Amino acid sequence: MGFSLSGMVINRAFNRDSNQVLETLGIKGFQKAGTVTFDEASIHFWSDEKIGIGFYGNGTLIFCGIALMTDEERLCIASHDCNILSFYINDNNETYCFDYFSKGVHVRRKWLSKTDEDVNKTGSMGKPLVFENPDEDPQEEVFNAIEKVMGQSFYKIAEEETIHEFKIV
Repeated sequence: MGFSLSGMVINRAFNRDSNQVLETLGIKGFQKAGTVTFDEASIHFWSDEKIGIGFYGNGTLIFCGIALMTDEERLCIASHDCNILSFYINDNNETYCFDYFSKGVHVRRKWLSKTDEDVNKTGSMGKPLVFENPDEDPQEEVFNAIEKVMGQSFYKIAEEETIHEFKIV
C-alpha cells in the first residue's frame, strides 16, 4: 500500500495559528473539529468538507480535498506574500502532481500519471523549479518539493504530531 495524499504546503508558519492559515486561504466558514495525529491524517485522501493543518519546519502543511488544492484563483490570491505548493500523490494509480504559486502567480504545474491520460493531457506549465530533478522518481520529486517549501522532510514528521482538523461549512 502506498501514499494517497492531497494538500499543500506554505513557506510560512503563521505563528502556529490555524485561523491565520484559513484566513490566508480565504476560508470564511469553518468549525474546529478536533485534532488527529499526523499518522492518521496522512493515510488517506481528505474530503472537500475538511481541512487539516500542521506546522513543521518553517512552514505549514495542509491536508485537504482535491477542490481546494486545485483552486488556482484562490491559491494565486493566497500566495501574494508567500509560496504555496499544492500536491497530489496517488501510488495506487501512479499519479503525481504539484502546482507552485508565488507572489500571486501560478508559476509551475507538473502533473504526471502512468495510468490516467487526462492527467497527462493537463501536463506541465512553467519553467522547472530549482529543486526539480527530472531523473528522480516522480513521487520523491513531489516529497522533495514539499520539503523545500515547508523546510522539513515529510518523512521526518513524527507520527504522533498534531494536525488541527476543521470542518468547512
